[in-house]
Order: sequence, then C-alpha cells, then structure tokens
Amino acid sequence: MRRPWYALAGACPEAIAAVRMGGALTATSASRHHGLWTVDDDRLHVLLPRHGSRHAVDATSHHQPVCVHWATKASPSPKVLADPLQLVRDAAHCRPLEVAVVLADSALALRRFSRVDLEQSSPRVAAFCDASSQSGTESLCRFRLGRHGIRLRTQAEIPRVGRVDLLIGDRLVLECDSQAYHDGYHAARDYDRDLALIEQGFIVLRLQYRHVMFEWEKVEALVMAVVRSDRHLWRRGPGAVGTVLGL
Repeated sequence: MRRPWYALAGACPEAIAAVRMGGALTATSASRHHGLWTVDDDRLHVLLPRHGSRHAVDATSHHQPVCVHWATKASPSPKVLADPLQLVRDAAHCRPLEVAVVLADSALALRRFSRVDLEQSSPRVAAFCDASSQSGTESLCRFRLGRHGIRLRTQAEIPRVGRVDLLIGDRLVLECDSQAYHDGYHAARDYDRDLALIEQGFIVLRLQYRHVMFEWEKVEALVMAVVRSDRHLWRRGPGAVGTVLGL
C-alpha cells in the first residue's frame, strides 16, 4: 500500500485507502471494526497526523467522499484504526451530536473506555451518555426525546416484566428494535411482555429500526401528543392506577 505497509488479500478497502493516505480510519469508518453500534455514513473518515500531507487525499484512488480529521498530537505508533476515544471525538466534530452519543454509549457498554476517560476526552458527548443503553436506536430515542425535556428512565424495571428500554413518565414504554431487517418481535417472549405491560396499565410503543432511523418525526409527534395530554402519567385518585387510556 505504501512503505512499509502491505495488505493481505481480502483486506478492508476503506482501511487500505486510509493507509495509502498516510492515516487511519476514524469516526464511523472505524467504529464497526471496534464492534460499536454505528449509524450509516457514506463518507470515508480518515485521521491524519498533525504534520501529514494535505495532498494525501488527492493521491488516493478510493472513489468515496473523504472527511479528513487532523490528530492533535503525534501518534505513538502507526495504526490502521483510531482508538475508541479518538473516533468518538472525531465523530462529534463532523456528525450530529447524537451520532457521537450513540458511539460513546456503545463503547461504554462494551467497556472500550471508562466514563472518566470519556468525560476528559469529550465532555460535551459524555453529558448525554448512558452506559446502560442496549442499542443505538435506544440511545437515539433517549437523546432526541431528552432534548424536549421529557422525563424518562433507561432500562427501567417493571414488575412481572423485567427491564424495558425506555420508560417515559409513569407508564409510557418504548421498546426499540436495533436491527435493520427484523419484524420488531424477537420471540414469543416479546408478545408475553407486551401483554403483561398492558394488563398493568402501561402504554407500549414497540419501534422498529425504520421508525427510529427513517420515520422519527411521526414517532416523536405521537410521543409528544401522549406527553402533552398527560397520558404517560398514572391517573390520580381512588382506583386510578392501572386504568388504560386509549391512544
């Protein structure tokens, strides 16, 4: 690829392109290689040394838009991938904040770095993170609804059910499917959980991947309508708890 780098047959084309530029994959181009839940991005993100050549990008034959990130300090040794803290910091510079939060949540859950390290490296991202998040779609829902000041809990424990992804107020449950190609129900257990929730008076919204990634405005409008009408709260007064209100 370039002196003294060589690629094995079948090596990742994006990694080869980054090395040819004299850099390493970073942001969403590196996150999947670290096993992190990743939002799709059609750009190639490359971290170049702070004294790297600004002509390196033009020299590559990789036919993909390139987003260059410049290292703030010299790398101790050549790498193909930026480390998780670096890729989160780079994602925060070129993508919406929610993307960096998703990456950071995933990295915290997988223990790729500590909360303290994240707070020191990217305090703005750390302020919105939750290591208990079980998927990127859950992180996105939490971040987006949090911007409206909505009170919610992640991985809330419900009697006879167990943990749910998000609990808004007292009784509005959001369950988030993290897979692009799935019908939203993983097993018969999901049906039983929903029945148990509804029997106890909870409102259940089970969201597919497409709802979060491509149809969020519709979902957000529905959630906001429930919250504005206080249907996410238990009714007050004798015998009110558990009363089911229609959407």
